[in-house]
Amino acid sequence: MDKIQLATQLAYLSNNIQVNSPEDEQNLAMLYQQLASSSIETDPAKSYGLSFTNQTVHHFSPDNLSQEQAANVQSIAARALETGQKPTHRVFVRDTPIRNTQLKTSSPAWASGAAVDKTIGPFIGKDGRKLWYDFYPFEEFIALYVQGNPNPVLLFHISVFRRFFDNIPFVNQSTSSYQLTGNTVWIYSPVLTTDAPAGYYTGLRIKGGEISLSEAPQNINGQITVNAGVTITVQLQLDQLIFGNADTTSAYGKDARAASLTLPQQFDFSFTGNETAIINYVSNAQWNLYGASAGFTWNANAAASFNTLLNEITIPFSYDQQIFTVEDNLSAFNVLSGSSKVLTASWALPVAQIDITNPTTAAGIGALAIQCDTGISALWAGVQNGALTLGSPYIQLDIEHIAVLDLGAINLSGTQQLLLWQDELNPHRSSIDLFYNTAFPFLYLSDAAGNEMVIAQTNTVAHFDRPVTVDARPLDIKTKNSVLIISATKYINLLYLYDENILADNADPAWEYSPQAISFALENAVFKTTKADRLLLFGELDNNFINVEKANLYLVFGLYAYLPILPDPYAANLGVLKEQFANYARVAGISDAYVNRN
Repeated sequence: MDKIQLATQLAYLSNNIQVNSPEDEQNLAMLYQQLASSSIETDPAKSYGLSFTNQTVHHFSPDNLSQEQAANVQSIAARALETGQKPTHRVFVRDTPIRNTQLKTSSPAWASGAAVDKTIGPFIGKDGRKLWYDFYPFEEFIALYVQGNPNPVLLFHISVFRRFFDNIPFVNQSTSSYQLTGNTVWIYSPVLTTDAPAGYYTGLRIKGGEISLSEAPQNINGQITVNAGVTITVQLQLDQLIFGNADTTSAYGKDARAASLTLPQQFDFSFTGNETAIINYVSNAQWNLYGASAGFTWNANAAASFNTLLNEITIPFSYDQQIFTVEDNLSAFNVLSGSSKVLTASWALPVAQIDITNPTTAAGIGALAIQCDTGISALWAGVQNGALTLGSPYIQLDIEHIAVLDLGAINLSGTQQLLLWQDELNPHRSSIDLFYNTAFPFLYLSDAAGNEMVIAQTNTVAHFDRPVTVDARPLDIKTKNSVLIISATKYINLLYLYDENILADNADPAWEYSPQAISFALENAVFKTTKADRLLLFGELDNNFINVEKANLYLVFGLYAYLPILPDPYAANLGVLKEQFANYARVAGISDAYVNRN
């Protein structure tokens, strides 16, 4: 990678950051330094949890950095290349305050179950989102291979080893038993269950353990390798970390802080070659969640499986209560209630698509999970006309998080209204109405650090007083299956609402898809485009979770033209729209003279 490529990647990862104060400048300088020692994707967009079409145009372009920022980026890129040091971390940019395996925009496929060493942020993005930069540290492991499998089956640490072949960790070939030291073991996920995705690994924190081989390994091309007939036995003493970032002063995350959890402390399994492992022993576990105490006992007669919805390997356990009841809900943000039959119980282990040349540290030892039947309901702040019914929710607890996930939540009468701006030009307040009248995916997260979050799918009807078409009509904006995220923290309540396929959602399937054009008046010009195809709203809510106090609202037309809709007089935004149309036209190959004339 040359200086220009590295500088471009650094710019892309930081171009959305607003710098409004000396503190922002200091944090940005710290971010640049950390990015310079981190591994960055060849396509840096993959380091973003969520990227939007408009993020690649206008002020979201890497070319739009200030002169000072651009100079800093180039200087840091040059120093990083001059030192020639290997990257120490891998970076990911999330826009939500909670990390969770089920929330892909907060934790990428390669980081599921991985530990974060440092987080810088939140920064305020130019589009209104909050941005956290998570840095995952690399570790050096010994890799054990089985002939015929290009992926190592185990990555681990041992107490004594020597190095040769350009610093490749290796051990004495005659050794057939290895004493493990902490803190991490990565297990090739298909070893635990054949339906786990190829190339994925399960990371566990350990205090110690042992790997025994029925036959000593060989050194094949610098890799510790056993033949396919060798039996590999693994005994792990697991390490349940103590979460130390609980915020007892926050009104949010109370249920996560009140919960208690004992995860399995021993995990033993064995396997031969590329066959699925036989689980020999898993110690028992227990929890107290929402005031309900229960024990989990390993079910030795049931096989592990990969749960695609949870993106986790589930090792079956027996739950010692037939019914799960929400006995003590402490959250005022999202009220869970009801009782339900417990359908399944498990020890849930994450899977990650790690880079085996630069593996990271494992974060923990999984979670306990149950799947319930009907009977549990949820009602989050701002929803009117009743709670939603969860069809078959998964309820999961790890050392810091509660997660409630259901693909078939229903609230036939449920509505919600987001109140936007109101000014002297229009006596009626602009707003967005939300509806939950079909089964939809629902995810609720609560963490002990003092954050709660709801992610749901919703249909919306927008009532905006701007922009208007040439015949003075407001835009007809109705969305389907839009993503709603509401996050409550001690300091701020975040609102994200977005939909990037409005035209397709509203197309009549009986007719050929052909979007109608609309026109805006721009001073002495007319701008013609399709109807709005994307709506992006990023803002802050007051404590009633109805009034939007600050927001960036974008309507996106066609491929490149987007219009920021702000709570100031519409005339102030005409220049922005014309500038965006000019940008669109240049990309499309239309001359500036045509833009100015039309």
